[in-house]
Amino acid sequence: MLQTLPSLPWAALALHALSRRAELDPTPVDEFDMTAVDDTPKPPRAIAAPLATVEEKQPSSLWDACQVSSLAPLELSLLLRLAATFETTDCIDALFAKGAVTFLTGASGIEMEAAAKVFRQFFLPRDFVPEVKASMKTEKAIAFSVHVLRGHPRSGVVGEFDDLLRDGEPLLIVVPSELSLPDGMQRALPSFRLAPLSRDVVLAQLQLTYAPSSLAELRQRLPEDAEIAKLTATALALAFRASNAEDAARRLATAVPQTITPTKTPPTLDDISGEGEALLAARRMVSDLRLWKAGEVAWADVTRSMLLFGPPGTGKTYIARAMGQSAEAKFVFASFAAWQAAGHLGQMLEAMRTSFQEARTTTPSILFIDEIDAVGSRADNDQHSRNYRRQVINGVLEEIDKTAQTEGVLLIGATNDRDAIDPAVLRPGRFDLHVPVTHPDRKLLLGILRSHFDAPNDQLSPIARDAVGMSAADLDAAIRSAKSVARAEGRRLEVADLKRGIGATQHVDPQALWRAALHEIGHAIVFTRLGLGMIRRVCLTQKGGGEIFPLTTATLQTPADFEDELTFLLAGRAAEKLELGAAGAGAGGDERSDLALATRRCIDIETRFGLGYHELVWQDAPDATLLQNPHVYERVSDRLATLQIRAMRILQEHRRLLQDAARRLAEEREIGGETLAQLLGPPRARPFVSLRTFPTKKRPIAQKEVDR
Repeated sequence: MLQTLPSLPWAALALHALSRRAELDPTPVDEFDMTAVDDTPKPPRAIAAPLATVEEKQPSSLWDACQVSSLAPLELSLLLRLAATFETTDCIDALFAKGAVTFLTGASGIEMEAAAKVFRQFFLPRDFVPEVKASMKTEKAIAFSVHVLRGHPRSGVVGEFDDLLRDGEPLLIVVPSELSLPDGMQRALPSFRLAPLSRDVVLAQLQLTYAPSSLAELRQRLPEDAEIAKLTATALALAFRASNAEDAARRLATAVPQTITPTKTPPTLDDISGEGEALLAARRMVSDLRLWKAGEVAWADVTRSMLLFGPPGTGKTYIARAMGQSAEAKFVFASFAAWQAAGHLGQMLEAMRTSFQEARTTTPSILFIDEIDAVGSRADNDQHSRNYRRQVINGVLEEIDKTAQTEGVLLIGATNDRDAIDPAVLRPGRFDLHVPVTHPDRKLLLGILRSHFDAPNDQLSPIARDAVGMSAADLDAAIRSAKSVARAEGRRLEVADLKRGIGATQHVDPQALWRAALHEIGHAIVFTRLGLGMIRRVCLTQKGGGEIFPLTTATLQTPADFEDELTFLLAGRAAEKLELGAAGAGAGGDERSDLALATRRCIDIETRFGLGYHELVWQDAPDATLLQNPHVYERVSDRLATLQIRAMRILQEHRRLLQDAARRLAEEREIGGETLAQLLGPPRARPFVSLRTFPTKKRPIAQKEVDR
């Protein structure tokens, strides 16, 4: 057995611990079972038998000893690691000197309790009584305590030491890996670090468990020590459930967590994959800036400004910073919040001028103004601080105009609410491009991951797939959380940390996924078949919903145009009813939901567009008030029900496409670009034939068609 590993200095100690456990005391002393303590005086016995005695044992008997002890894989591993930690009997004997206090560090999580238990059962002489109450001690017995330290990483451990040190009993204190001891304790008291899981430990465990004929081949199959040390207790247990040593070694090799190395350089646009509109515009602007620097393009021909707008967390700031890194230009970050923090109006305006001046004097440069909607609008009816707002807007306009006349400065703004910005700020010449920024696609998510980690695509691509539907801010937060977990546990970042961070390890209900896929593909098919434009991308979100990104080419002017739009809005719900027999709540919800948009459009038709019940009379009442008119309500309800039937009939004609495309979307979580275009086919106009006539006069509505 372990005698075949003569280079291991701890083999004799490990073998003796196993043989003593099996031969001298097959039933361990349970620290919670006081009846198991033997009070009969016994002559002193050394912790380790003479080495010659160990060497006389036959391999089969040692293997039997391991089997008799019925050790779990983690316990056997810890026994071997404890032997590798102390190595010799002299080190063990020193632990039992009167008043001795020794630290055992390097254990974490489940290892702490398990290591203490294994030490009590395998490394204590029979004459030592572990943690016995004083009233039960005999004159010959010597108490010995193996204590797992419970101190909080910040609150300290002084209170625990006060209790432990009241008696003169020797102590072995197991210290959690995340707990730091006061410097005085570390210098004054001896300390051993629990030997990590290694090739030698694993080979010894394979030999004791399976008695293989050769260790040389097994050694070649095992990873390096640094990788083996990352194995979890669960991975160890699963590996040693194998029927033979070769299979166990293979399981251990495949169970080693994959690690990823954070990158140190900031991302550039080239590091970000994807072909989103904002990303393409950013690349064009940076390319023009480079050509201007090279003297190949006149500044008058360069697109000099861009407004990025879209929901919070979609990566507007991320793209702007990548532009600065790609252009090798000075990047000046500014925001109205930072300017206003300078103080009163005069100080605020001075801070604003300083940012613009910095960009103009360090060309080439990129001036990025975050949350630019804080500038407000002079058309706002709010009279509070109206004069302040007007002066701020005038000041911004003046600085933007000065900057536009300075060669080498790109102006980038970002906002979640474009409608709140004064029209004078938005006009061409101040912000030439207005580019929407939506949730990133899988390629862009992969690019974000690459900007943080130096790892191959086969590790990062599955994470990017699972992150589809997250915003750039969501992913960034998940990355920070994963790094924090790895730091707290004193190890490198692993793929599993990222998966947990983005929620990829959570169970995804396949039925909910299938319903969401049907819903989104239903929208895409109807949109294409009605010739409303093309669908750029369809994706599913982690929360069980979905998103569709249409590029509309049709102009909404006539009743037929609006009814095509309504048919598209109701197509997701129609697809659910067609395939699953009933629709879910996914089409409803907040004011941006399908049903909210469709209802609002129907109300507009009836009351504001001059195409419905009120004919030429324009109504300015809130939607909820207008729906209280029974005639309006009936017509809106009737129109929605009828156009949902129309959507179902279109989808019925393309049912195989609906099923196949939804199946692919459920599997891949995202379809876009040429793949989606080929799947849906070219957009084509479908002649509209209304399923019923909507009366334009104020007369009763006919009986509605029943939706079966």
